[in-house]
Amino acid sequence: MALYGTGSSLHTWDGWVEALTDEFRVIRLDMPGFGLSGPRESSHTVAGNYREDHFPEDPPVPDTDGFVLPSTCDLSPSVLDGYDISEVTVPTLFQWGREDSWLPESFGRALASRVEHSQFVTDDGVGHVPMEEAPEASAADAAAFLSET
Repeated sequence: MALYGTGSSLHTWDGWVEALTDEFRVIRLDMPGFGLSGPRESSHTVAGNYREDHFPEDPPVPDTDGFVLPSTCDLSPSVLDGYDISEVTVPTLFQWGREDSWLPESFGRALASRVEHSQFVTDDGVGHVPMEEAPEASAADAAAFLSET
């Protein structure tokens, strides 16, 4: 399952679809109010809308064998309110660009350290959007991770 950060669309994952669909089933979707989903009449945040629509009672942990979490997921404290990321039980890959000036590598490493069975990878010369800036490399990292889980 491929999720993107606030203000983007499922097209963020176009490079991954091309690189991964021969070996994996790639699920990508648009969050309410973005991309192909159309406008949303709500005063809630995008993350709040997504949680309400898809995870009304449970934390946002997909029921999959593996979950890839790139740096573009908005994981500011307000998004995680009410959730304990240490409760994530599926193998999780955190991908971070070393040149990310919005969310530093130290933030990603600290976040990943709270998730058991997680891996953290970084890419040199990549900023905040590894799946767009380096789709081949980030998709290869995801494929290797998913093949191991």
